[in-house]
Amino acid sequence: MWLSQGELAASLIEKWKTTLKKPNSLFGIGGFPYAGKTSIINNFISQLNNHNSYLFPVEAFIKSREERLRIQKDGCHPEAYNLLKIKTVAQKLLKGHGCLIPDYSWELGQTSNHTSFVQIDEPRIVFIDGTITITNQIAHDCDRVVVFQIEKKEEWLNLAIERDVATRYWDFETAYRQNLEKWDTSERLIKYYGNNITDKITVRMSPNANSSPFLYSLT
Repeated sequence: MWLSQGELAASLIEKWKTTLKKPNSLFGIGGFPYAGKTSIINNFISQLNNHNSYLFPVEAFIKSREERLRIQKDGCHPEAYNLLKIKTVAQKLLKGHGCLIPDYSWELGQTSNHTSFVQIDEPRIVFIDGTITITNQIAHDCDRVVVFQIEKKEEWLNLAIERDVATRYWDFETAYRQNLEKWDTSERLIKYYGNNITDKITVRMSPNANSSPFLYSLT
């Protein structure tokens, strides 16, 4: 059964209802990039109507684009991030501490000088949004780890390149190479850290859809 983003969000709320009753809960939202993860969780938060939820973008602690290219680590590779910082900040947020979260600029290819102060009241729900949440450093702290897997590579690749050229300031050649690397990295991470996964979602490209290029199947 294939679901829209809103339908998937509603299904996850029902599936995770026991976890959501906890005073504080941490969710890892991982898997392939360009799969609608961020939109799904924003939809989830909207339907849940919980104002104490926070979507933690891992780009806040990613190496600069220049540095990633220099060390040849794509934006899905764990070595492109400060995993310890992500882990530490997530735990502080769950305990009610205030944290400064850097804003990542796609135009600059690095974090900007602007930061956002984040502090959450109980019951606290934190979603760590990024492929690297499946790694042991992050996943072992999570109550649930959901992974988005792409059904067909070529359809995904074309749309991912288009997105990166249009909104993330990559030229076509670099976007093509980077997304191929992201695909390979994502596959390796899912295979290597598969025991950390609690929920799997298959993503089908649907370019003709009115509101989203994705459809979802929850397993």
